[in-house]
Amino acid sequence: ISSGGAVTFTLQVNQAPDNITGNFYVDDETIAADFSAVEGEDSLSSASYEYPFQTPGTVAQISASVTMGDMVESVDGITVYSDAAPELEISTEDNGVYAPGEALALTAQVSDLESCSSDLDVLWESDIDGELGTVAADADGIATLDYSELSVGVHTLTATVLDDMFQTSRASITITIEDLVVPDADGDGQDSVDYGGTDCDDSNADIYL
Repeated sequence: ISSGGAVTFTLQVNQAPDNITGNFYVDDETIAADFSAVEGEDSLSSASYEYPFQTPGTVAQISASVTMGDMVESVDGITVYSDAAPELEISTEDNGVYAPGEALALTAQVSDLESCSSDLDVLWESDIDGELGTVAADADGIATLDYSELSVGVHTLTATVLDDMFQTSRASITITIEDLVVPDADGDGQDSVDYGGTDCDDSNADIYL
């Protein structure tokens, strides 16, 4: 059961409701079962109990009993467990600016209460380029995707982790890819030949013809 969710237990008995009493048992707590007739069935009754899970990692033993006249029948109990969602934190710099083709280390730290960190995978996606790739976390929960093919533009990059119970967590950062080359990189007053100027070596202010 997902943490914060609820599970409903239902008893059905082949008797009219005025002949039945019963209880649900949750660990050491007793909850009276409220039987009512099943619609369209004169001799079929049911009672339900909804158990909420609020705390991740909660384990509950739930059973029931039904009394019909002098007969008491116990219903085998079950064990239910509240699964916690995995946790994810992005450590790659937010609002970073990079050149086209520059290698990026997209890194997230993940953990899960019920799973080993090394069993978790992290999916990276861009709102411009779509799915970038999936990478497995190591034993310390660190998952790094090396990527260098982002398009020019302002990207929202989202990392998502999924656990064995199909619960997810995600986080996002913003990355800008832009051409960082300027026409006069060395400041000698002459634009690079790449920008229509006469500077054949825009890394040296003493060479510009």
